[in-house]
Amino acid sequence: MGMSYAELDEYGKLRKISRHGPLSMFETLLLDWKEKRQLSPRDIADKVKIFFRYYAMNRHKSTVLTPAYHCESYGTDDNRFDLR
Repeated sequence: MGMSYAELDEYGKLRKISRHGPLSMFETLLLDWKEKRQLSPRDIADKVKIFFRYYAMNRHKSTVLTPAYHCESYGTDDNRFDLR
């Protein structure tokens, strides 16, 4: 996908915890990443579009997997080590 795990973590937190859609995620990342990562608005928009494209393609997989107990409101664990 062309994104680092740190970026995916940030997308996931914005989407799940802050309940951002594509536009509000772009606006938030524009403020955060413009100075930190030296990215242009076009690059940030492209990354957000790619993320939501892949998210839409794989959304059905999150409803098929068994639910797991997480102590945090967002976790990147894929339930591989769930020993319940």
